[in-house]
Parts: sequence; structure tokens; C-alpha cells
Amino acid sequence: GRGRGAFSSMAGALSSRGMQIMAADAHILADDLLLLHFVATDPDSKIAPPRGRLEEVARELAVAVDSPQP
Repeated sequence: GRGRGAFSSMAGALSSRGMQIMAADAHILADDLLLLHFVATDPDSKIAPPRGRLEEVARELAVAVDSPQP
């Protein structure tokens, strides 16, 4: 259903930005709230990704979930 689409869309958004997904998990909470948890690394950053990079990835994730595309 919708959860599977959101999960794959968000994983695709992370991958398209060059992030490496190390682990992922999904839970359905009360009121059909979907909680997606990804652990990812940024191979382009030696320590922590710069703030701008994190904001870019966060915007991409939001677009992936709100997109009408499958």
C-alpha cells in the first residue's frame, strides 16, 4: 500500500543524493501514522555532512513523500 510506496520513494531519494543506506525500518503507529527510520552515511563527507547537505537531503525526502508519482 501507501507505506511501501513511501518507503521506496524515500530510499530512492537518499540513494539519488549519494547517501548509502545502512539500515531501514518501518512501523505503523496509532491512527495509521507511518514511521520510517533510515540509517544512512554520506560517503562524500569525512565526519558529518555540512548543514546545507543535510537540508538538501531533507527537502528531497519531503518531495519524495508528497510526490504524486509512484
